[in-house]
Amino acid sequence: MPSRFESPDSANSRNGKDDEAQEVGMVPDKFIEEEHRAHGGVKFAIYWEYVKAGKIRWWVVLISILALYRLVTVGETWFLKTWGEAFERSESESRATSGPFDALPSPETNVRPWLIGFFLIAVARSCMFLISQNFMLVIIYSAGRQMFRDIIQKVSHATFRFYDVTPVGRLMNRLTSDIGIVDGNISQQFQAVAFLAITWLSSLVIIAGVTPVFLVFSLLLSLAFVLIFLRFLPTSQSLRRLEMVSLSPLFSNFGALLGGLTTVRAFCAQSVFQDRVIAATDAFQKMDHFYWSLQAWLMYRLDALSAFATLGLTLLAIFTGISAGLMAFVLTAAAQFVMSTHQICRTYANLQMDFTSVERVVELLSLEQEPTGTISAPARWPLYSGDIMFEDVTIRYAPHLDPSLSSVSFCIPGGSTTALLGRTGSGKSTCTLALLATILPGEGRIVIDDIDVSKIDKQALRSRITFLAQEPILFPGTLKHNLDPRDDYSNDACQAVLNRICGNHQWSLNTPIEAGGQNLSQGQRQLVGLARAVLRRSSIVILDEATASIDVETATRIQQVLREELSESTVITIAHRLEAVKNADHYILLKNGRVVAQGPTTAEMMERGMGDIAEAEN
Repeated sequence: MPSRFESPDSANSRNGKDDEAQEVGMVPDKFIEEEHRAHGGVKFAIYWEYVKAGKIRWWVVLISILALYRLVTVGETWFLKTWGEAFERSESESRATSGPFDALPSPETNVRPWLIGFFLIAVARSCMFLISQNFMLVIIYSAGRQMFRDIIQKVSHATFRFYDVTPVGRLMNRLTSDIGIVDGNISQQFQAVAFLAITWLSSLVIIAGVTPVFLVFSLLLSLAFVLIFLRFLPTSQSLRRLEMVSLSPLFSNFGALLGGLTTVRAFCAQSVFQDRVIAATDAFQKMDHFYWSLQAWLMYRLDALSAFATLGLTLLAIFTGISAGLMAFVLTAAAQFVMSTHQICRTYANLQMDFTSVERVVELLSLEQEPTGTISAPARWPLYSGDIMFEDVTIRYAPHLDPSLSSVSFCIPGGSTTALLGRTGSGKSTCTLALLATILPGEGRIVIDDIDVSKIDKQALRSRITFLAQEPILFPGTLKHNLDPRDDYSNDACQAVLNRICGNHQWSLNTPIEAGGQNLSQGQRQLVGLARAVLRRSSIVILDEATASIDVETATRIQQVLREELSESTVITIAHRLEAVKNADHYILLKNGRVVAQGPTTAEMMERGMGDIAEAEN
């Protein structure tokens, strides 16, 4: 609809531009986009990230031990083959040959050396297996710890915009289900694939060394296995990703239900949430059903092909005409070849499926990080007398959104009390978020005590400003722990503040507080937050509707206490109620992201300012 100051032609032109913007996709349809889902195979870079997390040196040692283990296993089979043939050889034949075990006596006359040799080979094989498993545990621990530490670091330092557009359930899914898979059997599957590849290669070398016919048949079998596997892999990867993505709504629905359980029951909305959970569960189970059906499809074909391969290799061995001992040795290698080919396909398929979770976790490593700042905060910054200045500040929460603040300029004198007024959506909260540098100006700058907040160290900035939200954050523990989480103040100082702010309540420093202050009312939680602000006495204190849930009489008394205790601090009060102007030295009125009135609350300015406020409120 065109406004009163807009001609029909200009309105049509504006509507046409809006339609054009919609067509080219400049304005998104949804505030929260669908969860990203990769396509195609898992990239090599994802595998490399996991290998690096497990330390490359440990992987090299592990693969070397697995290769030695396989070599000893082949040697054990050859030893048994030689032992069996030794019963049929005469003494002259034994002297004519020069094998590694020909120095041993005939087992018919003295079997003890053969038993000792077999025992030593078995012990060496067992020791190598034990060592490989210990290294596997080291890799699992190192990779899981390193990846989780890196991801928590990235998530903790992500921009606040990321938390605005990312549902909590989606993040919980990646940090619980996906991390659980990373901490699970991925490293064991990696080990299995490496060992099976070594087994497959060594078996192929043995087969090729005995007869080329075996080699040709084995390569044809390998090709058949690969063709079946390549047909299975793309579909299974897509289903696995869909399965993991469909799990996020379950987390979100359960989180929303638990967080608002009282409201759901009050409005008798249990059936609505039940339907939402059932729909999310059905969507997840559909993907899970098709995923496991595809697994059964693969297993049936691989098992059938393995049976055919074993039959074919056995028939070839029978009609080749080699000695019985060598035939047994080759058939053992052939059986291991078939087994390893089959298991490589199965294990690598499972590895690919599980690595979709690693892929989803690694995506968090590329999150945009909040700038830390290039200037270290001086020890006494900001001074109590330091001014706060907004210089032509324009802020957007996203490039495609209209500005929340547009060319805003004002100055808050140091040590003063300023009321920030305006209706919901006028830009009050954006101003406070900008002061804390949780969102940075696209244009202009914000200066606190002569330092640009976009350049100052963010941790120092936020630790030196006290921000009291309308919903104070309380931690499980004692009241003392909530007033002074870092133990910076004495018990006497905490008790004095508690008596001053919360004198009407019979509280002590040891009063238990539940998580989120659930054992306190909204007003009581605000009192604890106010006591925390008075205890810290920061040079800048921001109060966001800090007394909205407190009765008028108590709020009036607390306002008096705040004026006395924070008389030297720069206090910024966000309020909807016009009465907040009366207790402030200055006021700033915002409307639609712009400053429409500001000034000191003198008698003259009070009369004119209240008129401006009333007009803006209407």
